[in-house]
Amino acid sequence: MIQRDGNANYRGVWYNNNSKMELTAHSMIVNGDKTQLHHQASNFSEKQRQSRDIQDKAMHIAATNMTNINGFSGIFIAGWC
Repeated sequence: MIQRDGNANYRGVWYNNNSKMELTAHSMIVNGDKTQLHHQASNFSEKQRQSRDIQDKAMHIAATNMTNINGFSGIFIAGWC
């Protein structure tokens, strides 16, 4: 379970038992590894996901969306491809 110090704002430093994660307006840094956060177009196709060129270019990019699961609001972060 991830716990956070401070208020309900998602930006800032988050901790779990094994690591520290920092969320900024456009990035996520986990144990020193930085990933850019972007919204992914809904029409991003399976063919694009399978493209080695796109996979290589998106190595440090993640797709993000706000979500609500069972009344809990949060950020969904997944690999670009």
